[in-house]
Amino acid sequence: MLPNRLEDFSPDFADDIADCAFISYKELPKKGKPQHNKEWTLLAAIIMKIENQTDTTLKTVALATGSKCIGKSKMSPNGDILNDSHAEVLARRAFLRFLYEELSKAFNNNTSLVFLPPDKNYQWSLRPGVTFHLFASQTPCGDASIFAKENIQDESAPMLDENLPNSLSLKSSQWPETSVSMTANKNSPCSNSSSKRKRKHSEDEDDFGQICEKQSKTSLQSLAPEPNSDDLNDIYRTGAKCVPGGEQDPLAPASGYHTVGILRTKPGRGERTESMSCSDKISKWNVLGCQGALLSIFLDEPIYLTSIVVGKCPYNEDAMRRALYSRISLLSMYLPSPYKCHQPIFLQATNKEFEASKLKVSTEQNEKTRTCSQSSRIVPSAAAIIWYLSESSSHDVTVNGRRQGITKNDIHKPKARSSVCSVSLFHCFNDLVSKIDRSRLPNCLSNVKMRELSYCETKCLAKNYQNAWSTLREKVYDTWILKSRDLLQFHLDVI
Repeated sequence: MLPNRLEDFSPDFADDIADCAFISYKELPKKGKPQHNKEWTLLAAIIMKIENQTDTTLKTVALATGSKCIGKSKMSPNGDILNDSHAEVLARRAFLRFLYEELSKAFNNNTSLVFLPPDKNYQWSLRPGVTFHLFASQTPCGDASIFAKENIQDESAPMLDENLPNSLSLKSSQWPETSVSMTANKNSPCSNSSSKRKRKHSEDEDDFGQICEKQSKTSLQSLAPEPNSDDLNDIYRTGAKCVPGGEQDPLAPASGYHTVGILRTKPGRGERTESMSCSDKISKWNVLGCQGALLSIFLDEPIYLTSIVVGKCPYNEDAMRRALYSRISLLSMYLPSPYKCHQPIFLQATNKEFEASKLKVSTEQNEKTRTCSQSSRIVPSAAAIIWYLSESSSHDVTVNGRRQGITKNDIHKPKARSSVCSVSLFHCFNDLVSKIDRSRLPNCLSNVKMRELSYCETKCLAKNYQNAWSTLREKVYDTWILKSRDLLQFHLDVI
Protein backbone atom coordinates (compact mmCIF):
# COMPACT_ATOMS: atom_id res chain seq x y z
CA MET A 1 0.00 0.00 0.00
CA LEU A 2 1.40 3.40 -1.00
CA PRO A 3 1.88 6.00 1.75
CA ASN A 4 -0.74 8.72 1.70
CA ARG A 5 -0.61 9.87 5.31
CA LEU A 6 2.13 11.62 7.24
CA GLU A 7 2.47 8.69 9.65
CA ASP A 8 3.26 6.40 6.69
CA PHE A 9 6.58 8.20 6.12
CA SER A 10 9.73 7.53 8.10
CA PRO A 11 11.01 10.35 10.36
CA ASP A 12 14.02 10.84 8.06
CA PHE A 13 12.07 10.81 4.80
CA ALA A 14 12.26 14.58 4.16
CA ASP A 15 16.03 14.57 4.83
CA ASP A 16 16.48 11.56 2.55
CA ILE A 17 14.64 13.33 -0.29
CA ALA A 18 16.76 16.47 0.18
CA ASP A 19 20.00 14.46 0.29
CA CYS A 20 19.03 12.63 -2.89
CA ALA A 21 18.55 15.96 -4.69
CA PHE A 22 21.77 17.46 -3.29
CA ILE A 23 23.87 14.43 -4.27
CA SER A 24 22.50 14.55 -7.81
CA TYR A 25 23.30 18.26 -8.02
CA LYS A 26 26.87 17.73 -6.81
CA GLU A 27 27.40 15.04 -9.46
CA LEU A 28 26.56 17.43 -12.29
CA PRO A 29 29.33 19.20 -14.24
CA LYS A 30 30.34 22.69 -13.19
CA LYS A 31 28.74 24.25 -16.27
CA GLY A 32 25.71 26.33 -15.33
CA LYS A 33 26.34 26.32 -11.60
CA PRO A 34 26.53 29.68 -9.79
CA GLN A 35 29.93 31.29 -9.30
CA HIS A 36 31.11 30.53 -5.79
CA ASN A 37 30.41 33.33 -3.31
CA LYS A 38 29.10 35.56 -6.11
CA GLU A 39 25.85 34.05 -7.38
CA TRP A 40 22.89 32.16 -5.96
CA THR A 41 20.10 30.07 -7.44
CA LEU A 42 17.17 27.82 -6.55
CA LEU A 43 17.11 24.03 -6.82
CA ALA A 44 14.22 21.66 -7.47
CA ALA A 45 14.15 17.94 -8.19
CA ILE A 46 11.66 15.15 -8.69
CA ILE A 47 12.61 12.02 -6.80
CA MET A 48 11.22 8.60 -7.69
CA LYS A 49 10.56 6.25 -4.83
CA ILE A 50 10.35 2.53 -5.64
CA GLU A 51 8.98 0.52 -2.77
CA ASN A 52 8.51 -3.25 -2.62
CA GLN A 53 8.30 -5.90 0.05
CA THR A 54 12.06 -6.10 0.57
CA ASP A 55 13.46 -2.59 0.19
CA THR A 56 12.90 1.04 -0.79
CA THR A 57 14.91 3.00 -3.35
CA LEU A 58 15.10 6.74 -3.94
CA LYS A 59 16.39 8.02 -7.27
CA THR A 60 16.51 11.53 -8.72
CA VAL A 61 14.82 11.43 -12.13
CA ALA A 62 14.66 15.16 -12.90
CA LEU A 63 16.48 18.20 -11.56
CA ALA A 64 16.76 21.88 -12.35
CA THR A 65 18.08 25.18 -11.07
CA GLY A 66 16.91 28.66 -11.94
CA SER A 67 15.09 31.78 -10.77
CA LYS A 68 14.39 33.78 -13.94
CA CYS A 69 11.49 34.48 -16.31
CA ILE A 70 11.24 36.32 -19.61
CA GLY A 71 8.84 39.16 -20.36
CA LYS A 72 5.85 38.96 -22.68
CA SER A 73 7.61 40.58 -25.64
CA LYS A 74 10.32 37.91 -25.65
CA MET A 75 7.93 34.96 -25.86
CA SER A 76 8.27 32.97 -29.09
CA PRO A 77 5.48 31.74 -31.41
CA ASN A 78 7.71 28.80 -32.35
CA GLY A 79 7.75 27.16 -28.92
CA ASP A 80 11.55 27.32 -28.90
CA ILE A 81 12.16 29.43 -25.81
CA LEU A 82 11.53 28.79 -22.12
CA ASN A 83 9.25 31.48 -20.71
CA ASP A 84 9.57 30.34 -17.10
CA SER A 85 12.94 29.21 -15.77
CA HIS A 86 12.11 28.82 -12.11
CA ALA A 87 13.59 25.61 -10.78
CA GLU A 88 10.29 23.88 -9.93
CA VAL A 89 8.90 24.51 -13.41
CA LEU A 90 12.04 23.33 -15.19
CA ALA A 91 12.27 20.22 -13.01
CA ARG A 92 8.73 19.31 -13.98
CA ARG A 93 9.54 19.83 -17.67
CA ALA A 94 12.63 17.64 -17.28
CA PHE A 95 10.35 15.07 -15.64
CA LEU A 96 8.32 14.98 -18.86
CA ARG A 97 11.45 14.01 -20.81
CA PHE A 98 12.08 11.21 -18.35
CA LEU A 99 8.50 9.96 -18.73
CA TYR A 100 8.74 9.95 -22.53
CA GLU A 101 11.83 7.76 -22.35
CA GLU A 102 10.20 5.40 -19.87
CA LEU A 103 7.07 5.10 -22.02
CA SER A 104 9.25 4.26 -25.00
CA LYS A 105 10.95 1.52 -22.97
CA ALA A 106 7.61 0.19 -21.77
CA PHE A 107 6.37 -0.12 -25.34
CA ASN A 108 9.52 -1.51 -26.92
CA ASN A 109 10.72 -4.13 -24.48
CA ASN A 110 8.89 -3.61 -21.21
CA THR A 111 12.07 -2.69 -19.30
CA SER A 112 10.61 0.45 -17.76
CA LEU A 113 10.94 0.78 -14.00
CA VAL A 114 8.00 3.16 -14.05
CA PHE A 115 5.24 1.78 -16.28
CA LEU A 116 3.35 -1.46 -16.62
CA PRO A 117 2.53 -2.80 -20.11
CA PRO A 118 -0.43 -0.98 -21.70
CA ASP A 119 -4.02 -2.07 -21.02
CA LYS A 120 -6.61 -3.01 -23.65
CA ASN A 121 -7.14 0.67 -24.41
CA TYR A 122 -3.39 1.05 -25.00
CA GLN A 123 -2.84 3.24 -21.99
CA TRP A 124 -0.09 2.85 -19.44
CA SER A 125 -0.20 2.94 -15.65
CA LEU A 126 2.47 3.24 -12.97
CA ARG A 127 3.96 0.11 -11.50
CA PRO A 128 2.85 -0.68 -7.95
CA GLY A 129 5.13 0.96 -5.38
CA VAL A 130 6.29 3.79 -7.69
CA THR A 131 5.68 7.30 -6.38
CA PHE A 132 7.13 10.72 -7.19
CA HIS A 133 8.17 13.46 -4.77
CA LEU A 134 9.05 17.11 -5.40
CA PHE A 135 11.97 18.70 -3.56
CA ALA A 136 12.40 22.48 -3.60
CA SER A 137 15.21 24.33 -1.87
CA GLN A 138 12.91 27.32 -1.30
CA THR A 139 9.23 27.71 -0.49
CA PRO A 140 7.40 28.06 -3.85
CA CYS A 141 7.01 31.66 -4.94
CA GLY A 142 3.57 33.21 -4.71
CA ASP A 143 0.88 32.34 -2.19
CA ALA A 144 2.85 29.66 -0.30
CA SER A 145 5.45 32.30 0.61
CA ILE A 146 3.00 34.54 2.45
CA PHE A 147 2.75 33.75 6.14
CA ALA A 148 3.21 35.25 9.56
CA LYS A 149 6.51 35.06 11.39
CA GLU A 150 7.64 35.58 14.93
CA ASN A 151 7.76 39.22 15.88
CA ILE A 152 11.26 39.18 17.32
CA GLN A 153 12.47 42.69 17.93
CA ASP A 154 16.21 42.28 17.91
CA GLU A 155 19.02 42.59 15.42
CA SER A 156 19.35 38.84 14.89
CA ALA A 157 15.77 38.45 13.60
CA PRO A 158 15.33 37.83 9.85
CA MET A 159 14.34 41.01 8.07
CA LEU A 160 12.37 41.48 4.87
CA ASP A 161 14.08 42.59 1.72
CA GLU A 162 12.44 42.38 -1.66
CA ASN A 163 15.59 41.24 -3.45
CA LEU A 164 15.54 37.68 -2.09
CA PRO A 165 13.75 34.93 -4.00
CA ASN A 166 10.05 35.23 -3.16
CA SER A 167 10.93 38.72 -1.86
CA LEU A 168 12.32 37.23 1.33
CA SER A 169 15.60 38.71 2.31
CA LEU A 170 17.35 37.78 5.47
CA LYS A 171 20.13 39.66 7.14
CA SER A 172 20.84 36.78 9.46
CA SER A 173 21.21 33.03 9.13
CA GLN A 174 18.84 32.48 12.04
CA TRP A 175 15.23 31.62 11.28
CA PRO A 176 12.35 31.81 13.73
CA GLU A 177 11.94 28.40 15.32
CA THR A 178 8.20 28.54 14.87
CA SER A 179 5.85 30.29 12.50
CA VAL A 180 2.47 31.71 13.32
CA SER A 181 -0.12 29.83 11.29
CA MET A 182 -2.68 31.74 9.29
CA THR A 183 -6.37 30.95 9.08
CA ALA A 184 -9.08 32.52 6.99
CA ASN A 185 -11.30 35.04 8.71
CA LYS A 186 -14.61 35.83 7.08
CA ASN A 187 -14.63 39.17 8.90
CA SER A 188 -11.42 40.26 7.23
CA PRO A 189 -11.87 43.58 5.42
CA CYS A 190 -10.38 41.99 2.32
CA SER A 191 -12.02 38.57 2.44
CA ASN A 192 -14.73 39.86 0.08
CA SER A 193 -13.17 41.63 -2.86
CA SER A 194 -14.55 44.88 -4.21
CA SER A 195 -13.93 43.41 -7.67
CA LYS A 196 -16.34 40.53 -7.25
CA ARG A 197 -16.64 38.00 -10.03
CA LYS A 198 -19.33 38.80 -12.54
CA ARG A 199 -20.20 35.34 -13.83
CA LYS A 200 -23.52 33.77 -14.67
CA HIS A 201 -23.70 30.25 -13.31
CA SER A 202 -26.21 27.88 -11.78
CA GLU A 203 -27.03 28.09 -8.09
CA ASP A 204 -24.69 25.18 -7.38
CA GLU A 205 -21.83 26.94 -9.12
CA ASP A 206 -22.50 30.18 -7.25
CA ASP A 207 -22.50 28.31 -3.93
CA PHE A 208 -19.24 26.64 -4.92
CA GLY A 209 -17.63 29.98 -5.69
CA GLN A 210 -18.74 31.49 -2.39
CA ILE A 211 -17.40 28.53 -0.43
CA CYS A 212 -14.08 28.76 -2.25
CA GLU A 213 -13.77 32.46 -1.59
CA LYS A 214 -14.52 32.01 2.12
CA GLN A 215 -12.09 29.13 2.36
CA SER A 216 -9.15 30.40 0.37
CA LYS A 217 -9.22 34.19 0.07
CA THR A 218 -8.50 36.39 3.03
CA SER A 219 -6.32 39.32 3.91
CA LEU A 220 -3.59 39.04 6.48
CA GLN A 221 -4.99 42.20 8.02
CA SER A 222 -7.23 40.06 10.20
CA LEU A 223 -4.24 38.46 11.85
CA ALA A 224 -2.97 41.52 13.67
CA PRO A 225 -4.22 44.42 15.74
CA GLU A 226 -3.88 47.99 14.56
CA PRO A 227 -0.31 48.12 13.22
CA ASN A 228 2.34 49.94 15.16
CA SER A 229 6.08 50.38 14.92
CA ASP A 230 6.68 46.97 16.49
CA ASP A 231 4.38 45.24 14.01
CA LEU A 232 5.98 46.16 10.70
CA ASN A 233 7.94 42.97 10.02
CA ASP A 234 5.49 40.30 11.04
CA ILE A 235 4.92 38.55 7.69
CA TYR A 236 7.01 37.21 4.86
CA ARG A 237 6.15 38.83 1.56
CA THR A 238 6.21 37.57 -2.00
CA GLY A 239 7.41 39.48 -5.04
CA ALA A 240 4.81 37.71 -7.19
CA LYS A 241 2.23 40.16 -8.54
CA CYS A 242 -1.55 39.79 -8.38
CA VAL A 243 -3.01 38.94 -11.78
CA PRO A 244 -4.87 41.76 -13.54
CA GLY A 245 -8.63 41.58 -13.16
CA GLY A 246 -8.52 39.69 -9.88
CA GLU A 247 -8.27 40.67 -6.25
CA GLN A 248 -5.28 42.86 -5.43
CA ASP A 249 -3.01 43.34 -2.44
CA PRO A 250 -4.17 46.05 -0.01
CA LEU A 251 -0.51 47.06 0.51
CA ALA A 252 -1.39 48.09 4.05
CA PRO A 253 1.30 47.99 6.75
CA ALA A 254 2.51 44.75 8.23
CA SER A 255 0.05 41.86 8.09
CA GLY A 256 -2.34 43.85 5.91
CA TYR A 257 0.09 44.00 3.01
CA HIS A 258 -1.05 40.90 1.10
CA THR A 259 -4.26 39.14 0.17
CA VAL A 260 -3.77 35.38 0.33
CA GLY A 261 -5.27 32.61 -1.78
CA ILE A 262 -5.19 34.55 -5.06
CA LEU A 263 -3.44 34.03 -8.38
CA ARG A 264 -0.12 35.75 -8.99
CA THR A 265 2.46 36.11 -11.73
CA LYS A 266 6.18 35.86 -11.27
CA PRO A 267 8.06 39.13 -10.99
CA GLY A 268 10.41 40.23 -13.74
CA ARG A 269 12.96 42.97 -14.14
CA GLY A 270 11.36 45.70 -16.21
CA GLU A 271 8.68 44.10 -18.36
CA ARG A 272 6.03 42.15 -16.51
CA THR A 273 5.97 38.38 -17.06
CA GLU A 274 2.93 36.25 -17.91
CA SER A 275 4.25 33.25 -15.99
CA MET A 276 2.03 32.16 -13.13
CA SER A 277 3.67 31.76 -9.73
CA CYS A 278 5.08 28.38 -8.72
CA SER A 279 2.41 28.13 -6.01
CA ASP A 280 -0.29 28.45 -8.67
CA LYS A 281 1.35 26.01 -11.06
CA ILE A 282 1.92 23.35 -8.40
CA SER A 283 -1.71 23.65 -7.30
CA LYS A 284 -2.66 23.08 -10.94
CA TRP A 285 -0.50 19.92 -10.96
CA ASN A 286 -2.44 18.76 -7.90
CA VAL A 287 -5.55 18.69 -10.07
CA LEU A 288 -4.32 17.82 -13.56
CA GLY A 289 -1.17 15.87 -12.67
CA CYS A 290 2.43 16.58 -13.59
CA GLN A 291 2.33 14.77 -16.94
CA GLY A 292 0.62 17.54 -18.91
CA ALA A 293 -1.91 17.28 -21.74
CA LEU A 294 0.10 15.34 -24.33
CA LEU A 295 1.29 12.56 -22.05
CA SER A 296 -2.16 12.24 -20.51
CA ILE A 297 -3.27 10.69 -23.81
CA PHE A 298 -1.07 7.67 -23.07
CA LEU A 299 -1.81 7.31 -19.35
CA ASP A 300 -4.79 5.76 -17.61
CA GLU A 301 -4.65 8.35 -14.83
CA PRO A 302 -2.73 11.51 -13.91
CA ILE A 303 0.66 11.33 -12.22
CA TYR A 304 0.41 13.19 -8.92
CA LEU A 305 3.15 14.16 -6.50
CA THR A 306 2.95 12.06 -3.34
CA SER A 307 4.88 14.60 -1.27
CA ILE A 308 6.40 18.06 -1.56
CA VAL A 309 9.54 18.59 0.50
CA VAL A 310 11.07 22.02 1.12
CA GLY A 311 14.63 22.58 2.30
CA LYS A 312 15.87 24.92 5.02
CA CYS A 313 14.22 28.29 4.51
CA PRO A 314 11.26 30.27 5.91
CA TYR A 315 8.41 27.76 5.82
CA ASN A 316 4.87 27.38 7.04
CA GLU A 317 2.90 24.19 6.48
CA ASP A 318 -0.48 25.94 6.75
CA ALA A 319 0.53 28.37 4.00
CA MET A 320 1.76 25.48 1.84
CA ARG A 321 -1.52 23.62 2.28
CA ARG A 322 -3.59 26.74 1.59
CA ALA A 323 -1.67 27.67 -1.54
CA LEU A 324 -1.19 24.23 -3.07
CA TYR A 325 -4.33 22.38 -2.03
CA SER A 326 -7.04 24.06 0.08
CA ARG A 327 -8.07 26.66 -2.46
CA ILE A 328 -8.84 23.94 -5.02
CA SER A 329 -9.95 21.23 -2.59
CA LEU A 330 -13.69 21.53 -3.24
CA LEU A 331 -13.33 21.00 -6.97
CA SER A 332 -13.27 17.18 -7.05
CA MET A 333 -17.03 16.71 -7.45
CA TYR A 334 -16.93 18.72 -10.68
CA LEU A 335 -13.95 17.04 -12.31
CA PRO A 336 -14.16 14.29 -14.94
CA SER A 337 -12.72 10.95 -13.83
CA PRO A 338 -9.89 10.14 -13.18
CA TYR A 339 -8.99 13.73 -12.22
CA LYS A 340 -9.31 14.85 -8.62
CA CYS A 341 -7.99 17.36 -6.11
CA HIS A 342 -4.93 15.54 -4.88
CA GLN A 343 -3.42 16.46 -1.51
CA PRO A 344 0.28 15.70 -1.26
CA ILE A 345 2.09 15.38 2.04
CA PHE A 346 3.89 18.63 2.95
CA LEU A 347 7.26 18.22 4.65
CA GLN A 348 10.33 20.28 5.45
CA ALA A 349 13.92 19.10 5.67
CA THR A 350 14.66 21.68 8.35
CA ASN A 351 18.44 21.22 8.42
CA LYS A 352 19.04 20.68 4.72
CA GLU A 353 20.25 23.92 3.18
CA PHE A 354 21.10 24.13 -0.52
CA GLU A 355 24.75 25.05 -1.05
CA ALA A 356 23.90 27.76 -3.60
CA SER A 357 20.89 29.30 -1.85
CA LYS A 358 20.96 33.06 -1.40
CA LEU A 359 21.05 32.74 2.37
CA LYS A 360 23.98 30.32 2.26
CA VAL A 361 25.95 32.43 -0.22
CA SER A 362 25.16 35.62 1.73
CA THR A 363 26.38 34.06 4.97
CA GLU A 364 29.61 32.91 3.34
CA GLN A 365 30.08 36.33 1.77
CA ASN A 366 29.62 38.00 5.16
CA GLU A 367 32.26 35.70 6.69
CA LYS A 368 34.62 36.56 3.86
CA THR A 369 34.01 40.27 4.41
CA ARG A 370 34.87 39.97 8.11
CA THR A 371 38.15 38.18 7.45
CA CYS A 372 39.31 39.90 4.26
CA SER A 373 37.58 43.28 4.46
CA GLN A 374 36.38 42.70 0.89
CA SER A 375 32.76 42.87 -0.11
CA SER A 376 30.98 42.20 -3.37
CA ARG A 377 27.31 42.12 -4.23
CA ILE A 378 25.86 38.66 -4.82
CA VAL A 379 23.43 38.26 -7.71
CA PRO A 380 21.06 35.57 -8.98
CA SER A 381 22.66 33.28 -11.52
CA ALA A 382 21.54 33.99 -15.07
CA ALA A 383 21.91 30.33 -15.99
CA ALA A 384 19.48 27.48 -15.44
CA ILE A 385 20.49 23.81 -15.31
CA ILE A 386 18.14 21.13 -16.62
CA TRP A 387 18.84 17.42 -16.13
CA TYR A 388 16.84 14.22 -16.29
CA LEU A 389 17.66 10.53 -15.90
CA SER A 390 18.45 9.19 -19.35
CA GLU A 391 20.62 6.67 -21.16
CA SER A 392 21.97 9.53 -23.28
CA SER A 393 23.32 12.98 -22.46
CA SER A 394 20.65 15.00 -20.69
CA HIS A 395 22.51 17.93 -19.13
CA ASP A 396 21.21 21.23 -20.48
CA VAL A 397 22.16 24.79 -19.52
CA THR A 398 20.06 27.75 -20.61
CA VAL A 399 20.24 31.53 -20.34
CA ASN A 400 17.24 33.73 -21.14
CA GLY A 401 15.28 30.66 -22.19
CA ARG A 402 17.78 29.36 -24.77
CA ARG A 403 20.86 27.18 -24.61
CA GLN A 404 23.89 28.86 -23.14
CA GLY A 405 26.62 29.83 -25.59
CA ILE A 406 24.44 30.23 -28.68
CA THR A 407 25.50 33.01 -31.03
CA LYS A 408 23.16 35.58 -32.55
CA ASN A 409 23.33 33.84 -35.90
CA ASP A 410 22.11 30.58 -34.41
CA ILE A 411 19.53 31.91 -31.98
CA HIS A 412 16.55 30.70 -34.02
CA LYS A 413 18.05 27.38 -35.07
CA PRO A 414 17.23 24.01 -33.46
CA LYS A 415 20.58 23.86 -31.69
CA ALA A 416 19.54 26.91 -29.65
CA ARG A 417 16.56 25.08 -28.17
CA SER A 418 16.45 23.68 -24.69
CA SER A 419 15.65 19.98 -24.46
CA VAL A 420 12.51 20.86 -22.50
CA CYS A 421 11.07 23.78 -24.47
CA SER A 422 7.59 23.23 -25.92
CA VAL A 423 8.68 22.33 -29.45
CA SER A 424 11.28 19.85 -28.12
CA LEU A 425 8.62 18.15 -26.00
CA PHE A 426 6.27 18.18 -29.00
CA HIS A 427 8.91 16.28 -30.96
CA CYS A 428 9.23 13.78 -28.08
CA PHE A 429 5.50 13.17 -28.30
CA ASN A 430 5.63 12.68 -32.06
CA ASP A 431 8.64 10.34 -31.78
CA LEU A 432 6.73 8.17 -29.31
CA VAL A 433 3.65 8.09 -31.56
CA SER A 434 5.77 7.15 -34.58
CA LYS A 435 7.24 4.13 -32.74
CA ILE A 436 3.84 2.64 -31.97
CA ASP A 437 1.85 0.68 -34.51
CA ARG A 438 -1.24 2.67 -35.44
CA SER A 439 -3.50 -0.18 -34.36
CA ARG A 440 -2.08 0.11 -30.84
CA LEU A 441 -2.42 3.84 -30.43
CA PRO A 442 -5.02 5.41 -28.14
CA ASN A 443 -8.25 6.08 -30.03
CA CYS A 444 -7.76 9.82 -30.33
CA LEU A 445 -4.48 9.28 -32.23
CA SER A 446 -5.37 6.34 -34.43
CA ASN A 447 -6.58 8.38 -37.42
CA VAL A 448 -4.50 11.50 -36.97
CA LYS A 449 -1.73 12.80 -39.23
CA MET A 450 0.60 14.35 -36.71
CA ARG A 451 2.47 16.55 -39.18
CA GLU A 452 -0.75 18.33 -40.07
CA LEU A 453 -1.61 19.28 -36.50
CA SER A 454 -0.30 22.28 -34.60
CA TYR A 455 0.91 21.99 -31.02
CA CYS A 456 -2.35 23.55 -29.82
CA GLU A 457 -4.51 21.18 -31.91
CA THR A 458 -2.59 18.16 -30.64
CA LYS A 459 -3.02 19.20 -27.01
CA CYS A 460 -6.75 19.54 -27.64
CA LEU A 461 -6.89 15.82 -28.50
CA ALA A 462 -6.52 15.19 -24.77
CA LYS A 463 -10.21 15.97 -24.25
CA ASN A 464 -10.53 14.65 -20.72
CA TYR A 465 -7.51 16.67 -19.60
CA GLN A 466 -8.82 19.80 -21.32
CA ASN A 467 -12.24 19.36 -19.69
CA ALA A 468 -10.61 19.12 -16.27
CA TRP A 469 -8.46 22.17 -17.00
CA SER A 470 -11.51 24.16 -18.15
CA THR A 471 -13.36 23.19 -14.98
CA LEU A 472 -10.46 24.32 -12.80
CA ARG A 473 -10.34 27.70 -14.53
CA GLU A 474 -14.09 28.22 -14.58
CA LYS A 475 -14.77 27.41 -10.97
CA VAL A 476 -11.61 28.50 -9.15
CA TYR A 477 -8.95 30.13 -11.33
CA ASP A 478 -11.02 32.31 -13.63
CA THR A 479 -8.29 34.98 -13.86
CA TRP A 480 -5.51 32.54 -14.78
CA ILE A 481 -3.41 34.07 -17.57
CA LEU A 482 -3.48 31.79 -20.60
CA LYS A 483 -0.93 31.90 -23.37
CA SER A 484 -2.11 33.57 -26.54
CA ARG A 485 -3.20 31.02 -29.14
CA ASP A 486 -0.69 32.62 -31.50
CA LEU A 487 2.08 31.21 -29.32
CA LEU A 488 0.73 27.65 -29.59
CA GLN A 489 0.19 27.28 -33.34
CA PHE A 490 3.64 25.96 -34.29
CA HIS A 491 4.08 22.63 -36.09
CA LEU A 492 6.62 19.85 -35.93
CA ASP A 493 8.42 21.14 -38.99
CA VAL A 494 9.26 24.48 -37.36
CA ILE A 495 12.78 25.53 -38.29
